[in-house]
Amino acid sequence: MGYPAGIDEVGAEIEVAAPLPAATTEPQAYGSRKRKLFADTSDSQESAKPLPRRRFGKTGWMVSEVSFGSWAIGGDWGTTQGSTSSAQEQAAAHDKEQAMAALRQFLDLGGNLIDTADVYGGGRSEELIREVLSERDANAGPVYVITKAGRAPSPHGPQNYTYENLKERVLASQKRLGRAKLDLLQLHCPPTSVLESGEVFGHLRRLVKEDLISYWGVSVETVYEAELAIAQEDCASIQIIVNCFRMKPVGETGVLCKARERDVAVIARVPLASGLLTGKMSMERIKGLAADDHRNFNRRGECFDKGETFSGLGEVLEDIALPAAADLAAIAAENDLTLVELALAFVLDCEGVSVVIPGCRTVSQVNSNCAIALKEPLNGRKRLSEDAHKKIQEVYDTRIRSHVHSHW
Repeated sequence: MGYPAGIDEVGAEIEVAAPLPAATTEPQAYGSRKRKLFADTSDSQESAKPLPRRRFGKTGWMVSEVSFGSWAIGGDWGTTQGSTSSAQEQAAAHDKEQAMAALRQFLDLGGNLIDTADVYGGGRSEELIREVLSERDANAGPVYVITKAGRAPSPHGPQNYTYENLKERVLASQKRLGRAKLDLLQLHCPPTSVLESGEVFGHLRRLVKEDLISYWGVSVETVYEAELAIAQEDCASIQIIVNCFRMKPVGETGVLCKARERDVAVIARVPLASGLLTGKMSMERIKGLAADDHRNFNRRGECFDKGETFSGLGEVLEDIALPAAADLAAIAAENDLTLVELALAFVLDCEGVSVVIPGCRTVSQVNSNCAIALKEPLNGRKRLSEDAHKKIQEVYDTRIRSHVHSHW
């Protein structure tokens, strides 16, 4: 599986990472440290206040409302087996250094929740997270690492959600993360039939009882699957796509509010619609994407659910998605915001959202993603005006709804 390439590049000098430390025997708490990580560029952002925090459902954790999605940092670090050229090795080292710098910047801005999965880079994302967190002051506040299992081994199917396979994946993640107990394990987009049968929830409860995980949740593709998960009284979280192009979960009768009523945390993923909502996408750029980028090979759902790629709009990019993104960019400009800020503000304003996890692989992306959270809200917790929300809704209703609303 390919991984999304970064939108921006980092120009600052950063430290070369130390070797991966040995695993600890007990879970550790990590917090921010005080040291200069980057050269003096526009990317070395300093903030007088940390990222605002929200309660993460029944766990009681207080987590940064904008957190770190680590899919992108796991992939394409060069060849990992066999011989490599000097150029490949240098490119891999540069990618790793960029990713570590991005994680450090997120933590130094006060971020304290990182979402990952065992399949991101075949475990490399988890290893990198462990390496960066091992640098932190163990006496500072905790950083919660929430991982996923179930997508491996291939092919994906119900056979991956047995107790035996989940336990094997948990133990492997513990080793890569250097933790004796996982903070939260999410089922990684299981087939609907797995959730309908309900047997897998017993497996998760067994893992909790065995003290291998503290909490469990489910990453889902559809609203229906989310409802199956939150019907379980001990489900701690759901993860679902929520953005300006995927509004079905939103609203007073939507699954986000249902989750809040049951004290289930909501993790909003793909908030920037695979880059469509960054203001930097064009057909020319899309046509130039690497062959192993999912935005190239999965636009029609060839390898996994097409809703994960361009929010399900991969087949109507030129006629529908890009014009809609341009409409949203105009709304952002009216409100003195970037398109990224508008897109993330929309998600943060959705009732029931606990945390949003835009993907990051560079310092500039971290700063861009966190900027809206560091601005003062307009009214209470709301970051967009009622007029802005109405205009975003109109774009969805007139351009997007018919292409996505009934599918997920």
